[in-house]
Amino acid sequence: MSVLKDFIDRYYPTVFTAAARLAGSSDQEVLVTLTENILVKLWQERQLFGESSRPGVFLYRIVLQEVFSHLKASGDEERLRILRDILLIDPALYLGSPTEGLGSASQDLESPAQDLPGSSPAPQEP
Repeated sequence: MSVLKDFIDRYYPTVFTAAARLAGSSDQEVLVTLTENILVKLWQERQLFGESSRPGVFLYRIVLQEVFSHLKASGDEERLRILRDILLIDPALYLGSPTEGLGSASQDLESPAQDLPGSSPAPQEP
């Protein structure tokens, strides 16, 4: 088997499912296109992906970027608003390069509960 085929076999189901859930779409043609675009970007950035100490964050950032770009291009502002409210992130942060601002994506995904309304601040360590 080729390395590319192994890569696709490994990530296609995860990427397809994540794209479908985030896009809120059951249109197979749209989802296949999104998944293929995501896998191409992952393949192009595979060295960074493989070297990342947090490959899941890297993968998720590219999925978000592609889904948000698709939703923006299709004019689905309602879905973008819903995702922003559910994920507590600004889609605009994910419309740049997949490697640009990777640190901020990690922070978005790991933001402490203290940032949520009504939460008390976490105690500071000495």
